Amino acid sequence: MQNTPLLAAMAAMLSFPIHTVSAADGAGSRSTPVQQRAAAKALRAKADAVATVYVDQSFSNPAASGLPTGWRKPAWNKGSASIEPATGNLIIDGRADSYNMTAVILPADLEGLSNYRVDVEFTMDAANDTGRWMSVMYRTSPADRTVAHEPYHQFALRQNATASNGTEFAYRNNSTWSVQSTKAFTETISSAKTYKATVIVYGNRVRQYLNGMLLHDATTMAGLEKGGVGLQTAGAKMRVKSVKVTEQLTPLPEFDMPVAVQDTGTAASMAPTLVQAMSALAAQEGDGSSNSLFTLDSSLNLTGAGGQNLGTLKDFFSQAKRVTVPVVRIKDQATVDALLAFSNDVHALSDITLLSDDVQVLSYARKQIPAIRTAMDFSASTLANDTASLLRISGDTNRAGAKIAVLPAHLVHRMGFVRRGQCGTGRTGTDHGGEWRAGHQQRCVRRRHAQAPRQYLASQAAGRGPSRHARGRRER
Repeated sequence: MQNTPLLAAMAAMLSFPIHTVSAADGAGSRSTPVQQRAAAKALRAKADAVATVYVDQSFSNPAASGLPTGWRKPAWNKGSASIEPATGNLIIDGRADSYNMTAVILPADLEGLSNYRVDVEFTMDAANDTGRWMSVMYRTSPADRTVAHEPYHQFALRQNATASNGTEFAYRNNSTWSVQSTKAFTETISSAKTYKATVIVYGNRVRQYLNGMLLHDATTMAGLEKGGVGLQTAGAKMRVKSVKVTEQLTPLPEFDMPVAVQDTGTAASMAPTLVQAMSALAAQEGDGSSNSLFTLDSSLNLTGAGGQNLGTLKDFFSQAKRVTVPVVRIKDQATVDALLAFSNDVHALSDITLLSDDVQVLSYARKQIPAIRTAMDFSASTLANDTASLLRISGDTNRAGAKIAVLPAHLVHRMGFVRRGQCGTGRTGTDHGGEWRAGHQQRCVRRRHAQAPRQYLASQAAGRGPSRHARGRRER
């Protein structure tokens, strides 16, 4: 097989944005409208039509005199929980204490369940301040624990849901909070509107949605393989209109876990990276490549360097052992849409690089699947060794939202062009990490030896031996 040199920065360090903070801390990001529509579509797809319905409780009967049979109020409640006579709605009023909770726990027989979906229609009538919250509790423990119902997870929603920590995926054990992730919603929680909070938990995977928008896609804590359901507030008055708990039959997609890529076998102090243009689905162990290059179509079929069919993307990720990261060449937005569906339903994508010469396709991909890497391909372009070409490279790469640029081989080793890339006349510069960056100040990087810059990807020069570039820093 032919070794196709791409970029040093493709196989560097991995980063996972999971942290442990206090319940009031954290930072988040907003989803685009495109992502919200995609998440809503994925949410609808996860509602199993033939699943068992464990609870389907509507709170709309004014004649109801108390909580449904088996529903419980923990002894540690600070506020009140009751049925409102005028509407029949369940009111959980935790305004008596802004920091200690008031809850209602669903029947104990749910505590033996592992895989389920919870849908809650609610609003927040009032709050002591905009940071006060309500939550859907899940995988709750029995009442006879040292602290009743702990440990458990919860999907928390603050009244000011637009704050960086407006929504949370959190874990509570021994009266201590561990917030695993936070994210802002698109609006504050209005007392005039009804919202729908959804939690889908399967195995060690969980997804949390608000009004169909995926906010948290995470892994549950070890030791919480099963547990019940509850609702609670702290410093807020929660109005519950319905609660539904349904069996979850469809597994959530696997996370794209880091791969221990194979070493090149060199004695270099900074291990080089090789990208292999593939003629088979599986990489050949010992060939030194850490990235495998395929072409991908909208049916998620993989083709090799010679146009041969090598299987599907699912086949690639289903391999019992992988020693490379995929680099896939894409041509259209239909392929991006197929990748998004694959990421939502089959295998959550992150450790993959999308390669294209189309600015619009890569820009669309970055908006749809923000976790993936993208590379702008200029290898077939007629670029000259001049400033205009440099500006085109930096401009197109930035417009595509990419941080990797693939250059023709004739430019990689031209030091005049390299120096312009390092000391560029525009706002685009480079760094030792090896990737194009937008908005850097002009600067010049001195090198001890004349060599190709680490940020450039060589063209697919047929017949050449492997070209090696020093490993750089991978950026999201």
